[in-house]
Amino acid sequence: MQLIDVSGRARWRRTVVVLGLLLAPGILPGAQADEPRALVARVTEALVAEAKNQGESLRRDREQAYALAGGLITPVIDFPAIAQRILGRHWRNATPEQQGRFLAEFETLVMRTLVTVYLEHIDKVTRYGERLTYLPTRWDPDGHGAAVRSRLQLDSGIPLEVEFRMREAEGNWKVQDVQLAGISLVQANQSAFARELAASGIDGLTTRLAAHNGREVAARPRASTLLPCCD
Repeated sequence: MQLIDVSGRARWRRTVVVLGLLLAPGILPGAQADEPRALVARVTEALVAEAKNQGESLRRDREQAYALAGGLITPVIDFPAIAQRILGRHWRNATPEQQGRFLAEFETLVMRTLVTVYLEHIDKVTRYGERLTYLPTRWDPDGHGAAVRSRLQLDSGIPLEVEFRMREAEGNWKVQDVQLAGISLVQANQSAFARELAASGIDGLTTRLAAHNGREVAARPRASTLLPCCD
């Protein structure tokens, strides 16, 4: 079953959102302390360097690409927070075991999507990376949340704003959402998963994700949307 629009527009949005997450150290104006923006810069700078120096090797060896993403990207994404927002009451009503099973499959799905888009567009990573700059960070009143705002210059010359919603807990900043021109990745997936959740709950959705991920083991991973669900 396909839960997400796979039209050209949806694919374009997905590609730019993921490239926005994967790309570019950008330009960090000023010397003020900005931990969330510095974290985005450090991670993406490393990914750009790998694309430049190891691009062909990563294309040939997908496991190498998974290892790269697992070491650099996974630690800075707050998967439990994202899952809670996407699932809403279904998360709150789930047992710890149900939550754990969903998280495992959801994280696998997300990371394979990121790696697939990274490899498909690895030739653009360094080029786009040089064009990405940061806008002033917007801080939550409590100082523990921030919107790291960036502007990406596309090949067409059109500027595209990509915003990373981040939250700090116990000294660690993590991404909880990505917005492309105001379109929330979390909200897009709330809509994508809604029908399956209504029909069969968190267990049914987890089963679908597991089946999708299982098929991807034997076939070349592909990305079908912002964060694809299942066919």
